Amino acid sequence: MAEKRTNKSRLLENLNPLKFAKNVYRIGKASSTRNKDGSIKKKGTTKKLTNPNPKQKELDQKKKTIKKLKGANKELMQKKINQLEKYGKSKTWQNPVGAKGGGKPSSVDHSKTKTKTKKTGKQTIREKNIARHGEAHVNKLKAKQVDFKQMRKGKLSKADFIKKYPKSITAQRSKGLRK
Repeated sequence: MAEKRTNKSRLLENLNPLKFAKNVYRIGKASSTRNKDGSIKKKGTTKKLTNPNPKQKELDQKKKTIKKLKGANKELMQKKINQLEKYGKSKTWQNPVGAKGGGKPSSVDHSKTKTKTKKTGKQTIREKNIARHGEAHVNKLKAKQVDFKQMRKGKLSKADFIKKYPKSITAQRSKGLRK
């Protein structure tokens, strides 16, 4: 003998969040009908849905298109439909910067976010040398290196470099004090 179901048990079954698309309870017998706005009509009275899916139109459209698809595309579309039924939104990811090939950046403003700049090896060595020898000495050596590079390129003569830096290795080599 079949067990009689009460209105309350039907209501609890229909409020199951996994059956989001079927989240409608009917009042009374099966003779009730549904209006265009999603409300239930029974013998001249109307009652609103308890918890309609906010993405119902999108869900219906995707269910129509899935019939035409085949293979992997059909599987992907089914995953999107399941996501919509379960949570009411589809999974989307926006590229925060935009694709290099002319993609649209998202509305996120990245200018306000501060990133921590990582020090390079030269910067840490320079800081240690300043602590050991003083900033004036380190700056003098840096200028000497710039002048040496200019001498190698031919923008500064070797004689001028030797006059400017008489204790440099280049000056010592020219005097025959070094090999």
